Amino acid sequence: EQHAQDFCEVCNVVFEEDFTVPYILERFGVNIYGGGFICTAYKDDKPLACLGGFRNDIDGKTAFMFEHFASMPYARKGGYVVEMFFCIMNEVEKKYPDAIFFTYPSEKAYPVYVAAEFAEGKQYQRIYCGAAKDFRENIPFISDDYAQAFTLKKKRAAILQAGGKCYAVLLYKMKKLIPAGIILGEVSSNFVGKVPSAGRLRFYRYYSRTKGVLGLKGVLKSVTYQLGSSKQDNNPIPPAYKTTHNSTDFFADS
Repeated sequence: EQHAQDFCEVCNVVFEEDFTVPYILERFGVNIYGGGFICTAYKDDKPLACLGGFRNDIDGKTAFMFEHFASMPYARKGGYVVEMFFCIMNEVEKKYPDAIFFTYPSEKAYPVYVAAEFAEGKQYQRIYCGAAKDFRENIPFISDDYAQAFTLKKKRAAILQAGGKCYAVLLYKMKKLIPAGIILGEVSSNFVGKVPSAGRLRFYRYYSRTKGVLGLKGVLKSVTYQLGSSKQDNNPIPPAYKTTHNSTDFFADS
């Protein structure tokens, strides 16, 4: 709990939030895949940087999504953050030698992941115009256990029914006015009636590995690192529904 408190101290300074120990312990604790971890770097017993790993497996492979990557302003040129990456990798490798690390970095964090030799992947927002070929090829199926534990617990989550199928979407308003949504993936019909209905009178988008008319607008960057691999590449690119950004609402005491 002391390490979690120090973790919170760094996060609260950097993000100007009010993270609590119960929240940190639950977010990086045991979920449907297993346990995660937190790491805090110190100098003279003062916490300088932190990084957590949220267990978030990909295609049946052990994977951890990095979250809450933060360092105190006065410590950002000391090399602590990159060193922390390698410490985490060395420790995780002892238990999971083929584990995958991934995240969807901010523009500020991206150069650090590049310095740590993570590979970049990109997905592009495209306009949903029905079950076209690109949509069918890029929309993933979200298993019931994942959808129930994470995706559909988000405050903006809803179900879109179209073409005899059900899709998990995150609702929002484009330019704070136009009803819109991001289609994250297909889900089973078991959730109909248990999750709010999205409705069809919205402007929907989805993520694809190929560019559409929107070009680079709304591009989603991800970075990955596979332990035990001699060369890092962007395979696998984690699906967009794996991101848990802006979803602290389904964890306690956020």
